[in-house]
Amino acid sequence: MDNQENNQKLGEAESFSESSSPATTVTRSPAESDERQQPEDELRLYRKIAGWGKFSGIMLIISGVFSTVGGLFAFIVGAAPGVLQIFIGIYLLKSATAAGNIEADQKSYKEMLDYYAKYVQMTGILMIIGIAIFVVALIFLFVVGVAFYQESNHLYF
Repeated sequence: MDNQENNQKLGEAESFSESSSPATTVTRSPAESDERQQPEDELRLYRKIAGWGKFSGIMLIISGVFSTVGGLFAFIVGAAPGVLQIFIGIYLLKSATAAGNIEADQKSYKEMLDYYAKYVQMTGILMIIGIAIFVVALIFLFVVGVAFYQESNHLYF
């Protein structure tokens, strides 16, 4: 009961100090507060992110290796999306590992977000590259189709 009273008094003191000065607002992020207790629901979500993130990261790395090897046989440039996919898998794996360590280390929260941001950025870059390759392929197929169509007209007349 003594600990509960101390926590209540501490909470009252913090709310008093925050409300006494309207120009000063105290905002704490989870990474800044070492004393912050993680709610059980939040910890369960971090463990879920850690489990599925590790699995997905490993699968992205493996498929990236296959894509890189396949791209090397087609063209050297064809290996680039596979290499990017490997990096995406590594960032997701690191983000998931940091999510699993959040309960023990508050610094892991920032690491998780940092690697997740890199994962999302690399995924976006890979999508842009994919769209660009698709557009170039469509233009190429259109030009080749028009050339064959014009050539076929000359053969019949």
